[in-house]
This record gives sequence, structure tokens and C-alpha cells, in this order.
Amino acid sequence: MTRNVDSDNEIEEICSVSAMARKLRLSRARFYQLLQEGVFPPPAYDICTKRPFYPYNLQQQCLKIRRRGLTAKGQPVFFYAPRKNGSKVSWSKDNQLNQVLADALKKMGVKVTQRQLKQSIKAIYPEGLPNTEDLGPVLSRLFQHLR
Repeated sequence: MTRNVDSDNEIEEICSVSAMARKLRLSRARFYQLLQEGVFPPPAYDICTKRPFYPYNLQQQCLKIRRRGLTAKGQPVFFYAPRKNGSKVSWSKDNQLNQVLADALKKMGVKVTQRQLKQSIKAIYPEGLPNTEDLGPVLSRLFQHLR
């Protein structure tokens, strides 16, 4: 069963931690960081599987915190807004992002040339890179593809 709160967010009876992060327009890493800081309430856990989830009332609390910018304790919290231009990341030669990715992959033990990197990106993301500030998932997929 799904209950509407507003036209943008639908609150389900339960949702996963990943789904909660998506509803809040946060990466999972940032969401977990804010959980540790006490900004958002911790999830409930299934007794049998020990899997975390957010029931309806906790989803409401999280969305209210995001909307108001105040934690449950009344302390202010600031969230960065997503980029307004919906464009994909440009992979022109003058863009430094491919060098950042290559350096990160090197630190992960994968030696890659710029050409191999560009070919891998085109193979994994034929429509272009997702518009995201969190490069973790991109690096993860590149690492798996190249090793």
C-alpha cells in the first residue's frame, strides 16, 4: 500500500535504506553519514533477517527533516541542492574528471590509460555518465569492468 504525501514523494508502508536515501535525494554514503551524526532517525530492523528498513512513520520523519532543515532535536542542518543543469558530465580532453577517475583507479590498484578509461566509460554508460556528484558508484563499476 502506498500513501501520497505530495506529488514528488510517495511513502510506502516500508522501504529500504537505499530507497530512503533516494527519496531524500542523497547518496547512500551521505545518508549513512547523516545517520551517524544523528540528523535522521535510525532504521528499524527485521527480526529474522536483521535487514534495516524504514516504516511509514520514520519515512515521514526523514522527509520532514529534509524539507524543514531541522533535525528531530531542532538543530539546523543544511543540504546541498542537486545541480540545476540536467546535463551529463562532459568527457572532453580538457575535462579533469577523467584524470581524477584514472588517479582513483590507480590508487585502487588498476592501471589504466586515458584511452582505456574512455572506452570503458562508453561501454558501461552508452548514454553518458549519470548526473551525480558522488563518483563512488561510477568508480565501482569502472573498477569491476577494468580488473
